[in-house]
Amino acid sequence: MYKKILVPLDGSEIAEASLPLASSLAEINGAEIVLLRVVEYPSDVYAIYNHLHPNDPRCEGIIQEKKRGYLAAAEEYLEIIANPLQKAHFSVTSEVWEGPVVEAIQEAAVSMGADLIVMSSHGRSTGSLCGIIGSVANRVLNDSKVPVILASQPQKFLVNA
Repeated sequence: MYKKILVPLDGSEIAEASLPLASSLAEINGAEIVLLRVVEYPSDVYAIYNHLHPNDPRCEGIIQEKKRGYLAAAEEYLEIIANPLQKAHFSVTSEVWEGPVVEAIQEAAVSMGADLIVMSSHGRSTGSLCGIIGSVANRVLNDSKVPVILASQPQKFLVNA
């Protein structure tokens, strides 16, 4: 049924709660798991503008260097997550995207031909844990063109198919 399962991760253990479900579904369906980390740059990347004139030629180089650091950290994180899955003989690929998180998840799912998105109901920015689902999960669940399953801790599932 599913051939490609997209698993967005934000680097938090809470987000990683979706991995057991994603791997179970991949095993049942013989599906590929695609790990996705979206990098949305914090304001400190652009803090150089507080110290140098915006037209200073050094600004762009400093900003690009900071961005490369965030991208490298995201790739390293996904490699750490992918390794045990690959050792367990899952077909796993990793993607790092830049931009607003919700939009990047939705665009990635469509562009890579994902059949399903499996993600945590909450991530790093949980805010109030009283909510049923976090704001990112809510927007992906409601706006995605691809079916979504949300996993929470302990493993409970919210399905939109």
